[in-house]
This record gives sequence, structure tokens and C-alpha cells, in this order.
Amino acid sequence: MSRIHPKSSYDPQVETHLAEMKKKLGFTPNIFKLMGHSKSMFTGFTSFSKSLEHGHLTPQVREAIALCVAGFNSCSYCTAAHSKIAKSCEIPHKEIEQNLKCKSEDPKTAVLLQFCHKVLEKRGHVSDSDIETMLQYGFKEEELIEIVGVIALNITTNYFNNVFTPTVDF
Repeated sequence: MSRIHPKSSYDPQVETHLAEMKKKLGFTPNIFKLMGHSKSMFTGFTSFSKSLEHGHLTPQVREAIALCVAGFNSCSYCTAAHSKIAKSCEIPHKEIEQNLKCKSEDPKTAVLLQFCHKVLEKRGHVSDSDIETMLQYGFKEEELIEIVGVIALNITTNYFNNVFTPTVDF
């Protein structure tokens, strides 16, 4: 059960974003109803998320990272949400299950998720050889930066959900 509850009214800017989410998704995810308690958190998070959507990483890569982070942090809300989003990105069920364990059948994705696991496990203190491996597998520096951004974005939602335990609605 959620430790905080949706409000009956929100800041007008948050209310507008929540209405747009409902129109786009057909419902308003509980995480955003709770995050909406703080306009600064809500707008900061949604701006960062939207910015990364326009970066160099494909939706499939962003979802693989999100699944890896959710699995690592044992976030049931994000596991459910990103499993559903991954399906909409045509990621097969078996691959979703692997991504939750920071693994993949695809060699390049496997290296990516091994890197993500190291970033999580070592709290960012990866080695030079970890970076070199990513570059050898064809990841560009811009992508490495965005990978860290996607990890950070998903740590935020994982921790938020693990602290406030919104009801899973995906």
C-alpha cells in the first residue's frame, strides 16, 4: 500500500502534465500522481526524462537499461512498468527477463548491461577498461554519457517507488 496518496488537486502546471499523460496512456500512472506532490521534483524529473528521449539511445536500449536498474534495485513498480513498455518496443519476453538480471542474448546489449551493472554495483566507480570495452563494442562517448543519465533517471524512480510504494498500475 502506498505510503503517501494522490492529492485531490495539484499545481496547475503539474495538473496539465498529468492530464497529458492520461490522454497519451489512457491512465495516469500512480508514480506521477505521487511525484506531483512536489512541483519541482515532478517538473525536474519529467524534463530530464523527456530530454533523454531525444538523445542518441534508442527506446529499446533505454528500456533494457531501465529493466536492468529495476532488477538490480528490486523495484516492483518499475519492473512492471518497464516490462510493459519494453513489450510495446517489441522486446521479447525472454529478453525482458534477461534484462532484469542485467543480461541479454544480444552480445552488444549484454556488454551494455554488464557495464550498467558495474556502474550500479560500484556506484559509478568503474575502471578505465570498463569504458574501453564499451568503446570497443561501438558505443560512442555521447552514448556513454546518456547511459549514465538513463541509469540515474531510473535510480530516481526506483528509489522513489521503493520509498513511497505506489500501487502498481501497469
